Amino acid sequence: MINFEYFLVFVITGAALAAAPGPSLLFIVSQSIRFGFWPVAPAALGLVFASLTYAILALLGAATILETFPTALIVGKLVGAAYLISLAIRQIRSSGTFQVDTENQAQSARLQFTRGLFVGLSNPKTMLFYLLFIPQFLDPVLPFTPQLAVYNTVQLCTLAAVTFGYAASADALRGWIFKPSSIGLMNQIAGGILIFAATLMVVSLIL
Repeated sequence: MINFEYFLVFVITGAALAAAPGPSLLFIVSQSIRFGFWPVAPAALGLVFASLTYAILALLGAATILETFPTALIVGKLVGAAYLISLAIRQIRSSGTFQVDTENQAQSARLQFTRGLFVGLSNPKTMLFYLLFIPQFLDPVLPFTPQLAVYNTVQLCTLAAVTFGYAASADALRGWIFKPSSIGLMNQIAGGILIFAATLMVVSLIL
């Protein structure tokens, strides 16, 4: 069903790319530093669902659409960058608070999931990986769809492990340095990470 040599190279490359800090992972790190692991777990799940969306689109041939309308990729990058900057400004301005909405945890979870989903969908790294990168590892002599299904499933599992791992690591860092007097600094650090993530998106347009 798949070419083992191609698959081995893909697993190594896919894991390296998934672990490379980009806008999506920086978003998760900033949120986990600010709120902790469990409140941000829905956002991490949203990022995984965003990847799942592109994996399904890849199976449906969306790469052809993206190549036909390259402007869509540019718009996606700009929208994603603008959203990250808006979140950064909100976090920096709330330097006196450091809490989750405890009155409505369900609503907070939905909000975090939606944020993660939106950031993932607007991340050009996610788009390009599933729509353009994975097809490069397909063996042309084997059935196309089964290969894509295997590659996408493996990458989604890898991405989930990496994303939740980053969130847990950031939460551990937060617990280590957290003090009531450093709430403002935490928010500013989280906001700065988001601005850096947005910058990466914009720079990718230039490069």
